Amino acid sequence: MAKVIFRLWQDNNKDLMILPGSLPLYDGSARNELIYYLGAGWDAVMDRDIDGEKAETTMLEAKETRFGSVQAARRVARTVFLSSAPHPQA
Repeated sequence: MAKVIFRLWQDNNKDLMILPGSLPLYDGSARNELIYYLGAGWDAVMDRDIDGEKAETTMLEAKETRFGSVQAARRVARTVFLSSAPHPQA
């Protein structure tokens, strides 16, 4: 969580709360920390579908400026991913 808060502070994020959609999954250290608990194979999913330079969400936001101005597609993808990712068995 410290890495997430530090990255949001660096980006001068003014959100009142840290919500799943505002997690900086584009940041390598924050993303690696999350993927570490999920196991192998999630790097490709993250890069292609959720948050990365070549992700579908980034391309959509580049085409539709109304989405890109508030990062709507990436915020929704982050939220859905975090709420549907598998949980490790205890």
